[in-house]
Amino acid sequence: MSRRYSLEEIKRKVIDALKDIDTGLSGVEIAEKIGANRITVTKYLNVLEAIGLIKKKKAGSVNVWYLARGVTELELPIDILDVQRLYMDTLFNHSEDEARRIILNVLNSGVDPVKLLSDVITPTLNAANELYSRGRMTVTETTFITNLISESIDLIKFNSTRDDVKPNTYAVFMSAQGELDTIGPKMTSVAFYLKGWNSYFLGNVASETDLLFDIDLLKFLNKISKTRRGLMIMGISVMQKEHLQGTGETIKSVRSKLNKNFFVLAAGRAFDIKEEHEFADEIGADFYAKDLASAIEWAEELYNKVKW
Repeated sequence: MSRRYSLEEIKRKVIDALKDIDTGLSGVEIAEKIGANRITVTKYLNVLEAIGLIKKKKAGSVNVWYLARGVTELELPIDILDVQRLYMDTLFNHSEDEARRIILNVLNSGVDPVKLLSDVITPTLNAANELYSRGRMTVTETTFITNLISESIDLIKFNSTRDDVKPNTYAVFMSAQGELDTIGPKMTSVAFYLKGWNSYFLGNVASETDLLFDIDLLKFLNKISKTRRGLMIMGISVMQKEHLQGTGETIKSVRSKLNKNFFVLAAGRAFDIKEEHEFADEIGADFYAKDLASAIEWAEELYNKVKW
C-alpha cells in the first residue's frame, strides 16, 4: 500500500528538491528525488503552483517545475526582522505575488504563524497608516495595501498548522459600532484560531444607529456556544473615542443576559492615552491589550484558570 502524504510534507520535500536547481525538474524526477508516487506528486505540484510556490514550463511534452522567484530568498534560521523588511518593501511596491511568496516561504520554514502576524503583518499595517496620516499615501493606495494585508492574514490562517482545539472556548472579534477598521480584530481572530480557540470574526456588523444590535449579538453568541460551562471572550476594537459609550452600553447589555464565563478584551487607538484603563473600565472591558502578544497571553492565562 502506498503511503499517504500531507500537503505540508510534500511542500517541504518539493522545495528542498528544487531549491538548488535553476533549470527545474520534471514531475518524474521530483517523485524519484523525494521518494513518492508520481501520480501523488503530480496532484500536489498543481496545488503548490496554485498557491504560488512553484511554476512550470513546457519542455516538449513534459512539464518542468521550478521554484517561484523569492521562495528561497530568506536564509535559515529565519530572522523575523528581515522578513518584516522584505514583506514591507514588496507590499509598498505593490508586488502582490512576491508578498504572497514571502509569507508562504516563512511558514514553510517553521516560523510561528502568530509571530508572523505580530512581528511582520502588524508593523506593516502600522507603517501604512502612518504614511497615510502624513499625507505620503493616498486613500486609494492605502485601501489597496490594506486589502493585500487582509489577504496575507487569510494566507497565514489557511497555510498554518493549528493547535489542538480547546473545547468549549469561544472568541468573537468585532469593531465597535460606527468603526470602519476591521483588520485589527480580524488578525486577532486568526491568532486565537491558530491557538485552538473556536474563533469568530464579525468585522463591522452594526451601525451607530442600530438600537437593537445588542439583542442581535446576544442571539448569535448563544447560538455558537454549545454549553453554559464554556468560556467566551469578546474582543472589541475601538479606534475613535466617540464610539466608546455606545460600545459600553452594548457590552453591558450582553453581559447581563449571557449565562456563562464571559470576558471582554479591548483594543484600539481609543485607549492609547494616559487614562487607557479608565476608558477600558468605561466599556466594561476585563483587559486592555496593547498588542497581539498580550491579548494571547491574557486569554491563555484565563483559560488555565477556569474550573471546568
